[in-house]
Formats: sequence, structure tokens, C-alpha cells
Amino acid sequence: MIKVIFKRITELPEFRLFVDYWYVWFFIVALLIGLDVILERKLK
Repeated sequence: MIKVIFKRITELPEFRLFVDYWYVWFFIVALLIGLDVILERKLK
């Protein structure tokens, strides 16, 4: 599923724009992982 989405993103003409803002995507991913870890700890 993720591979299919990633393949579509890399095929977009706007992909260069995404590459330029890789640090923004890194921050978003880190934030989502952090939230996931926090939620798992609260549920336990």
C-alpha cells in the first residue's frame, strides 16, 4: 500500500517540490510516529 502511494508520488511532476521540502515531510512523519507511541502508552 505505502509502496504504491510512494510510486505515485515519485511519478508526479511536483515531486521535485516534495524533495525540496523533505525536512517538512520528515517532521510530519516524526510527529505521527511520536503520536502513535504516545497513544499506545496511554492505552496500555
